[in-house]
Amino acid sequence: MAANDRALLRFVIRTLGAAGVPTAVFGGWAEELLLIAPPRRHRDIDLLGWAADLRALDAFLAGGSVEEIHGKRFPHKRAFLLKGVMVEVVLRDVDAGGPFTDIWDVRHGWSGSPAVVVDGLRVAAPEDVLAYRAAYARLPGPSRVSAA
Repeated sequence: MAANDRALLRFVIRTLGAAGVPTAVFGGWAEELLLIAPPRRHRDIDLLGWAADLRALDAFLAGGSVEEIHGKRFPHKRAFLLKGVMVEVVLRDVDAGGPFTDIWDVRHGWSGSPAVVVDGLRVAAPEDVLAYRAAYARLPGPSRVSAA
């Protein structure tokens, strides 16, 4: 397994960008880059997919250069292994109401603030990183949806 470090983070972003999948760093890596949280070991890489849908990401996954994690294939996200590290891409869509992610029919709105650049990496806006972390426990998950 590769080290989940900034070099791998850059590699993942470059690889997805070359496949036509624009992203912004999100989750724990974003918290670290934005100095919201101290540096730490990261289990995975979380990204926001800056697109209207997941078609380009699906085409990338179908290409066979990475191993898709089928148990994490949902309408709002995809996940795969790259160099032994899990990468999750959450769709950030935009409509007349602004930017959002539809998570199991619950609309999670984003601020509309542009991504920022930190150390040459496109990172989700600080207010979006903080708001998602605060809302995470309240958002529905697959086990709660299937049990309903």
